[in-house]
Order: sequence, then structure tokens, then C-alpha cells
Amino acid sequence: MKRSSRVWGDHFLLVWAAAIGLIAPRSYAQAPPAIAADRPGQATVPTIAIPGSVELAMGVQLAADQPTEGVKLQTHSLPFATARIGLLKTMELRFSGEFRSLNSTVAPSISDTTVSGLASLTVGTKIGIAAEDEAIPELSLQMAIGLPVGSGTFRPASLAPSFAFLLHSTVVPDALNLYANAGAAWDGANPEGFGTYAAALYYNITPAFSTFGEFYGAMAPQLLPTHSFDGGFAYLLNNNLQLDLFGGIGLAGNVADYSVSAGFAWRVIE
Repeated sequence: MKRSSRVWGDHFLLVWAAAIGLIAPRSYAQAPPAIAADRPGQATVPTIAIPGSVELAMGVQLAADQPTEGVKLQTHSLPFATARIGLLKTMELRFSGEFRSLNSTVAPSISDTTVSGLASLTVGTKIGIAAEDEAIPELSLQMAIGLPVGSGTFRPASLAPSFAFLLHSTVVPDALNLYANAGAAWDGANPEGFGTYAAALYYNITPAFSTFGEFYGAMAPQLLPTHSFDGGFAYLLNNNLQLDLFGGIGLAGNVADYSVSAGFAWRVIE
């Protein structure tokens, strides 16, 4: 692993340790529900952050391609982080960012290049539309805009808006849950934009330990669609702290051949 990757990996571990160490016992008139985090996976939950709470989801990810004609690409996200601030019962404020390291190797000993920098900074909101009620699924609308800031290699050429409808439906109470997202996004360079989707099934092995599998991808005019699959595990240490580990493979289109990720989600309620 490159020196920059090691440094940012060390920073991530320090932040993780600090987050866990800062957790202190709090008293509530009523115990808060378990954190509904944006990690793991790609599908975003429709649940709104509790008013007055702050949630931080942070992780590291390695995405890579199988070598083709002597060329190997690896992308490290060190870290990718999302902060959620609960404003109202039906509205939260969101911030996300990613530090990325892209390594390109052309046949051993010929060339080895690494480019690192801030890849994205996004601000947005999530608005609750409907609560789950028997046959009616939980539904929210998420809107965000990527800012043209960061490293010249990774930064958007201009503002990059996106939106998605987020759905959750209980398939089997206390056991099986369906999450689905559908929306559109613009990369700041192509005015046509592209459609996005994600669909995930979560199974609760125990009240604290769950596993999931999901399909996700994107579709754009005159371009081949992309499709990927990932799956993994999440573990609740308590109602305010969750750890996760997952991995995935590319199925079609210009996507990474495989990826692995680990991270945490932590919540503080005032």
C-alpha cells in the first residue's frame, strides 16, 4: 500500500477509536431507537435522523480491477464520511465528503502512479414523505448537490445535483426488511445526467447482528448501464453505535471488478 494510503488509513483508525472512546452513558426518558445508518452498502435508508441528533457514518473502501493488458487500477477511499443532523421529525441536513487515492500500475517496474486528494463535498437534505403503515412503505426524498471543490483530478467541473426517492418496507417483522432507492444524478460535466437505483434485503440474524445483499447501478442515454452487487454484515454495539463490513463485485459496465469496505456509524443525541 502506498505511503499516502497508510497515512490516511492511520487517520481513519484514530478517528474511529476517538469516536468510540467519546461515547458516554446518557439518560433518556425513553430509550432511543437503534440507529438507522446510511452504512453499510449503497442503498440509503429513508429514516430521518432524530431531531437534535448528530450522526456520523465513516468508512474505508478499496475498489480494484483485475489487471488488463498489464494495467491495474486501485481506488482507496480514506475515508468516505457522511454527517446527518436531525432538524425536524421529517427533515435532516446532510454533509458528505471523500478523500480518494487512485493508483495505476502498468506492468511491474514500468510505471506506478498514485494521485490523491479530496474527491467530493456534498450538501443536501432528506425529507420524510410517509411513515410505514401496514401496506404503505416508509418513503423519503433525498436531495443533494456536489460542490466543485477538492483536487483538480477528482473535483466536479461544476455543481453536481442529485435526488432519489428512498423506500423501506418490512417484509417479515423483526427479521426481513427491503430497502430501495431510485433517482437521478448529474456529474457536473454531462448535462444529460443518469438514473440511479439500489435494492437491498436485510436479514436480522439476532437483534444486534444483521446481514444484507443488494444490487445497485446506473443508466444513462447512449451509454452502457452499470450494475454491481455487494453484501456483508452490520453489528450494533449499542443503539447509537454500529460497525460494518461488506464487499462487492462488478456485474456489468464500467465499474470496479471488486470492492471491500469497513466502517462505523455513531450517533449523539442532545
